Amino acid sequence: MVGRARKAKLFVDEHGDTPGNHYWHRFMSLYYVEHPSTLGKYAYSRFSSLEPLEQVYIGELKNAFEVWFDVLHANPPSEPTAFQKRFLDEPMSSLMIIDETLVYDIFFRFIYEMDIKREDVSERLDALLVDDKIPYPYLFEVSCYFYIIATRIFADENFDNKEIQFFRAMFEAINSLKEFTSKHDAYLQEKNKELHKKISGKGGKNKWSKIRAEVIRLLKEEISSGQYLGRFNSNADLTEYLLPMVEKYIRICDIKSPDDLFYTLESWSTSPKSDISALYGLLVI
Repeated sequence: MVGRARKAKLFVDEHGDTPGNHYWHRFMSLYYVEHPSTLGKYAYSRFSSLEPLEQVYIGELKNAFEVWFDVLHANPPSEPTAFQKRFLDEPMSSLMIIDETLVYDIFFRFIYEMDIKREDVSERLDALLVDDKIPYPYLFEVSCYFYIIATRIFADENFDNKEIQFFRAMFEAINSLKEFTSKHDAYLQEKNKELHKKISGKGGKNKWSKIRAEVIRLLKEEISSGQYLGRFNSNADLTEYLLPMVEKYIRICDIKSPDDLFYTLESWSTSPKSDISALYGLLVI
């Protein structure tokens, strides 16, 4: 939506170039990963020998590892897996602070060197994928095992059509990694909503009282005009309509604004027994 888009960063702000030029240069470069040296010495030493698809995956895996590592230490499981135990040791957090590439070296040595047989991988996947309600951080570990199947199990054993099997396992590795990052993003959004509600319940209503008063004034003005009664298709449409007027009020009065004004107005419009939500109800179809 436009209101949210205003807060979003443009592609050129993030990457310093247009999407077309950015990806053209990446396609034409030797490595798709922009800074393979940040993977740590061990992975970097192997990087040039990897298949192009692996290079892309390893870059994404390294980024996801940082997220997974933080989640693991923030909420250690009561019964950690063998994989998780490797990274729950006390020195690990210290190493991450001193030199995070040392932790990457430990991680990638596990990926490429740990002695593991197909039966071991199957057993660990059986334990992780026991049902569809597994904790989402486990999907990171699942992705690692599929990558091990793709690059080590199929390479070490005598299989027909190895290339096909490689791509099938890589698809599962990539899909599991994507699912992990997507579910983590959804988890963070939910936590932010809970935090926002908590803050609102502890005086958030009073904190933005001037803005709330202006929103109520604008809504009553629209209702009294009779022009817009039932003309808006959703709360979001009405919020989008009000947003520039509320932003103008904030600028003129030089008062502090919520970090995400659009989301704040949206939350007021859906809050039960709220004066603002009641007024929204008169204007929205």
